[in-house]
Amino acid sequence: SGDWSSDVCSSDLLSDSDILTELNGLRVKLRDLYFKLSTNDLKNYTLIKGTKIKIAKILTIINQRKKDVKNVKK
Repeated sequence: SGDWSSDVCSSDLLSDSDILTELNGLRVKLRDLYFKLSTNDLKNYTLIKGTKIKIAKILTIINQRKKDVKNVKK
């Protein structure tokens, strides 16, 4: 559904709770995609890869924020 890279890049501007909500939603979506794959209902396999990439980018943003907070405390 469109260019997913711009969706994730905008996550940098979201609050922590919004990012966690987005992450949980993507994990649910990924689980549903795997279920559809197992029942041969999934026609577009690239949705799995795109969703996994979105999750990885969000986790990177979360980890970077944690790192930034640790550096501020020092």
